[in-house]
Amino acid sequence: MEFANTYMANGGSLDTVKNKLYNSSANPSGAPIMKDLLFVASNWSSPSFDLWEEEESDHFYTVSLLTSLSNRLCRLTFLQRMVQHRALVLGSTFATKMGDSATSTTLSSAATALAATMSQFWDKTRNLILYEYGPVLNGKYSFKDAAVILGVLHGYAGDGLYSYTDPKVLSSALEIATSFLIYNISSVTHDAQGRILGIPIGRYPEDVYNGTGTQANGGNPWYLCTAAMAELFYRASASYTATGKISVTGNSLPFWRYFSPQANVQAGNSYPANDVQFFNMVNSLNGWGDAFMRTINNYTPPNGRMPEEINRNTGAPQGARDLTW
Repeated sequence: MEFANTYMANGGSLDTVKNKLYNSSANPSGAPIMKDLLFVASNWSSPSFDLWEEEESDHFYTVSLLTSLSNRLCRLTFLQRMVQHRALVLGSTFATKMGDSATSTTLSSAATALAATMSQFWDKTRNLILYEYGPVLNGKYSFKDAAVILGVLHGYAGDGLYSYTDPKVLSSALEIATSFLIYNISSVTHDAQGRILGIPIGRYPEDVYNGTGTQANGGNPWYLCTAAMAELFYRASASYTATGKISVTGNSLPFWRYFSPQANVQAGNSYPANDVQFFNMVNSLNGWGDAFMRTINNYTPPNGRMPEEINRNTGAPQGARDLTW
């Protein structure tokens, strides 16, 4: 859909998009958009595997495992409850643009139904968005997982549902980020030039995967998880700057007390753009985003090739080579 919209904005043919990309009924082997969106609309509520391909449940960030009837082909399709919602929201608008009001209505109804379930992921006693709801799986008793951050980054549809500045998202970012202070290298707080480093971010604190196998306390920071936390901070900063106001709630107060203590904010107060506290809070978001990125830089090999993980004790790179998302 993003490609199609960009293509049309640059003079591309609407009919070409309909025939080659959208209309799966007329072109079932070549046009994926309609059938993929309708699949999401029909199957979003089904349990599926998590981002890390380790457990089946109802996940904030979801992975569906689809196996062919012949059982000879296996297709991993990465879906997220948040991204499913975004796909349905954007898909409804896109179907209208394609002149398909029936599909647009189907997608819009599914998006509304999906959105109504998202409150189930919020645990007010933990001040945390749960990565999944249901029984504890895979020994993840903290219920903290960087998949929540990725779900927000990849799935926010601009409609206010778990936005970058949602107090629940901010409080979850605090809980998730500080859970990785368990890594020994988190005690390294400055690089060789004396610049502040951010917390190295892993997948989840109970992780035992070390990049090649499993071992007790084997989980490590991931370059891409650390970058994801930086991106959330940058996006929150941009959102606050655009709206010109920061409102602090009881949920978000611990986040601000940890990441911007100098602002000395209070729950229940709003700080406009001309307030020095607003300036301090936005600067803190940008500063921490930079600090997370400096952590990545600090542990990047001289050749610039980043693998999957950073050893939690030594800072040495390890795991899958040149990992990208």
